[in-house]
Amino acid sequence: MVNIRNKIVAVATLFAVMIAITGIAAAQNEIRVEPGVITIDAGGTATQEVTVTAEDGNITSLKVSGVGFKITDKFDVFIDGEERTSISGDFTSPKTFTVTLVNGKGGSDEDLTINYAAKFTHGDPITKKAKIQNDIKIRPTPTPTPVVTPTPTPPVSVPEFPTVALPIAAIMGLVFLFQYRKGRNS
Repeated sequence: MVNIRNKIVAVATLFAVMIAITGIAAAQNEIRVEPGVITIDAGGTATQEVTVTAEDGNITSLKVSGVGFKITDKFDVFIDGEERTSISGDFTSPKTFTVTLVNGKGGSDEDLTINYAAKFTHGDPITKKAKIQNDIKIRPTPTPTPVVTPTPTPPVSVPEFPTVALPIAAIMGLVFLFQYRKGRNS
């Protein structure tokens, strides 16, 4: 009875820990970027929805910056329709910002990563990285690889369970029988 009670307590404790961890994870500040990867053709425009959720208090700012490059060297950046790389205020949570990137500065033919950094009334600032695929249309088209059709392999027959299990059970039965006789004769 004690063993069953210990098992029940262990399972209940595991469930409690899982629920607590889930609650803690859900209560964190978060930045969600939709879509996670955007494509900007040469001279094109792309928009990302950036949703910021604050655990405690309000959102005070959002800043867009390039990772390894100055973002205004590559793009014209608009946040909620105005040309700027950051926005400050007292925004209630959750708040969705519309970030538009205009590739009017010439192409670099490389994928870029940008950061979305948010600050909060209470709590540490957080950053979310987002990928930009830049100048997709002017990249050289890859050489098509030849399609090789594999020759089908003949099916391999796998023996059924009784075909394998019966001989093993018979051998184990003989071993137990011989052990029993050996123990009885001693």
